[in-house]
Amino acid sequence: ARPPAMQLATGEDEPRPGNTASSSSSSPAHAESPAKDQLLLEKVGEVGDTAGSAPRTSTDDDERAGGGDLATVCPNVDISTRDEFSALLLHCVASEMVNRDADLESALRKLRKAVFLAQNSFRRAGDVEAGLNLLHECLNKVASKKSFGAAVAHVMKKEQQTARVGLQMLKLEQCGFETAARNALASELIAQFDREHLFHCSHDLAKYSEQEAANHVETCRFRALECQNSNCTTVVSAHEMGEHDGICAHKLLLCERGCGAQIQRLKMKEHTDGACTCRPVICPYKDIGCKFACTQEELPSHLKLETNTHLLLAVKKLVKFESAIADVSSGLLDVRTRAYGAEAECATYKREMAALHLHITELQKEKAQLLKRLEQADAHIKKVDGSVSRLSASHGRAEAELKAALSKLASEQTRVKACIDAMVDSKR
Repeated sequence: ARPPAMQLATGEDEPRPGNTASSSSSSPAHAESPAKDQLLLEKVGEVGDTAGSAPRTSTDDDERAGGGDLATVCPNVDISTRDEFSALLLHCVASEMVNRDADLESALRKLRKAVFLAQNSFRRAGDVEAGLNLLHECLNKVASKKSFGAAVAHVMKKEQQTARVGLQMLKLEQCGFETAARNALASELIAQFDREHLFHCSHDLAKYSEQEAANHVETCRFRALECQNSNCTTVVSAHEMGEHDGICAHKLLLCERGCGAQIQRLKMKEHTDGACTCRPVICPYKDIGCKFACTQEELPSHLKLETNTHLLLAVKKLVKFESAIADVSSGLLDVRTRAYGAEAECATYKREMAALHLHITELQKEKAQLLKRLEQADAHIKKVDGSVSRLSASHGRAEAELKAALSKLASEQTRVKACIDAMVDSKR
């Protein structure tokens, strides 16, 4: 029994979209190389259908592809493109397993269907430049689809889904869909969909002599090369090695400051800012007056030649420090004298404050006594006010009685006077 990844490569358990006879009769390009198409079917099964069924635009394409046996075709593909599609295949399968809660076999069947769809779209488009783009688009659609329940209920948040897909990818890399199987499948898909040979070679080595075939293997622009820089494990196609070498962090470069040392690109800044003998520095005695600037390599010589100068500068600095210390000591003595005077004044103020506090206490006692006497006076005044009120009321009644008596007396006087006048008149 083959593992699931190999089943994907051979196309088992998947019905063929059409028999070979009907395909060859409907496609002239297929009829040109039936042996090649049959070998492709045996190698990758229904993943790629038939390589010759896609339309071709020129006979130059047939000549470059070789039109020969697939076993003799140069298998080299662009490493960066292969790794991109290998990662996309892994992400596609892991997403299908997470989003639809599928097992590996079901996810691989879904992946085959996506490849079929891309192949059919490739046939219908009739555009040899669209092959890898169509494949990329179909695989992305598979990776982005969710089950109906998950899409409606939004069961998983985006962050949770991404984390679960990432975890599933790690599991598949370790068991079930290993890197070697994915790279092989990605290489086959590139060879089938890249009809312009921009990302794979496909030269028919059977047409070459043994020496020419060996030379091609050594010079093929898509051959895999390991970076020769120490500690770098990157593998790229030959035509990309120059670009990689220009950015490889492990490449040894001459020091940017010109000291002649060979330093890895990633450690260049650490070197130029640290141990580089051409790094510009300033004399460490700059704080005492030496402002000499030189390289780190020249610094020991400067320190040795200018020892006496540095000693003189140090002595001058020491004299200035001693003078400053003397000034500070003098100022400190004056401060202490003033501090003693301030302490005496403070003691005087404390005594005065104590006397004032005592005086305030006595005044508070006197205030309390005066308040008490004032309360007593208020009570006496209230009592006198009551007596006055009572006397005023008695005086008012006596005055009324007196006025009544005077009025009665006046009436009596008038009556007596009238009587007297009457008596006088009678005597006359």
